[in-house]
Amino acid sequence: MADVFALDDDSVVKLDKPEFRGVAAIEAEFLGQLEASGLPVPRVGELVEIDGRTGFAMERLRGPLLTQLIVAGDDVDRLVHTFVDTQLDINRLSATGLPELRPRLASEIACAHLAPTVAAELSRAAEQMASPVGVCHFDFHPDNVIVTRSGWRVIDWIGAAHGPTHADFARSLVLRANSGSPELRAFVRSVGVLGRAARAVTDDELDAWTRVVAGARLAEGFDGADAGWLTRVAHDGLAAAVVPEPGR
Repeated sequence: MADVFALDDDSVVKLDKPEFRGVAAIEAEFLGQLEASGLPVPRVGELVEIDGRTGFAMERLRGPLLTQLIVAGDDVDRLVHTFVDTQLDINRLSATGLPELRPRLASEIACAHLAPTVAAELSRAAEQMASPVGVCHFDFHPDNVIVTRSGWRVIDWIGAAHGPTHADFARSLVLRANSGSPELRAFVRSVGVLGRAARAVTDDELDAWTRVVAGARLAEGFDGADAGWLTRVAHDGLAAAVVPEPGR
């Protein structure tokens, strides 16, 4: 939905792609709220228009992606705890002006080309399942965390919403559970174990939410093996579709 370009040593600009004109202003306003709430997000600058494209300036962050530290095996247990705690801090926040997540999930499930009975089941679940509510990043994964000298910063809030925080947690698990990297898959499994305990969510509840978010994710246009894997999760849950380790 956007492209990011360096402006100078200290700042970048995020510009909407032409078909998404105006989205940047919404993200910039929301990032300002998050920064004021003390969450680890980039500092936001002014709205801009460059070559007919709208966008906003923001702080240029320097440091490795969390993914790089996980793959390198850099104190992964500590990274798991910080990841879970950071997402919980996000989910506990309330913010104004965000779209509601539940109707978005139901709408995406309806477009996902699932079997009608499965789509109907998941749509009802998306609308009715119990969960605490709050801010959902809804794309919270290790590639959207930059580890700077001053701490973690969470980026790419374009899909943020207000809604069931169990769905946000479930989506984080689904996003990297079938990664080609065994280190990332192990990280996701550890996040799942710790996050379930921290949120007091049962295995059955979390499995139901992973089915919902996997079904909704299919509407993003996946095909081939990725679509097949998401379909299995939507039908049977994440545990049934987990990618086995080599030799198992």
